Amino acid sequence: MAIQDIVEGAPYRTASDIVNTAMKRSLEDIGQAVDTVLLDEATRRFKELHLELSTLQDGVYEILENLKKREIKLGVLSNSFAGHTKIILTKLELVQFFSSIVDCGTVNAFKPMKAPFERVLSDLKAQGSSALYVGDEYYADMVGAKSMSMTTVWINNRGRSLEDLATKYGFSSTPDFVLKSIIEFDEML
Repeated sequence: MAIQDIVEGAPYRTASDIVNTAMKRSLEDIGQAVDTVLLDEATRRFKELHLELSTLQDGVYEILENLKKREIKLGVLSNSFAGHTKIILTKLELVQFFSSIVDCGTVNAFKPMKAPFERVLSDLKAQGSSALYVGDEYYADMVGAKSMSMTTVWINNRGRSLEDLATKYGFSSTPDFVLKSIIEFDEML
């Protein structure tokens, strides 16, 4: 909810602050005393695990190699903790594929806000109408990319209802293509 609040006009807060606040409120909701030192340590550890547990899905490296051979410019956009996107891409040996790496800390805004999308498009010297956006989060990815007139591919790997989400967020957010996995995207290419 915090990201949606920011999208709707609340002041920007970092992903770390959002996680910390969510844990604090959860403890308060169940009547537990909040130890701020322990809470800060839990937030720090959560961020560490985000880096440690990030893994590469099967087929992604090959897809990126295929796109690179075609000389297609690529960008990555994430609502991840500030700075984590580049660290994760480096760890997974993928950073070389991307001409633009933007996370919420880069522009102090979260997807689906326009600023992150505008930054990637600017870095790639592209217009939204000539860009293809691939994402797996409906609200952040499809709503944001469609607001920039991008062609969209939604990887619906969680089996969510397209009709329910389009009804909730507006039919203008309906993706151009819906796939069940990133492997299907490779086949689509």
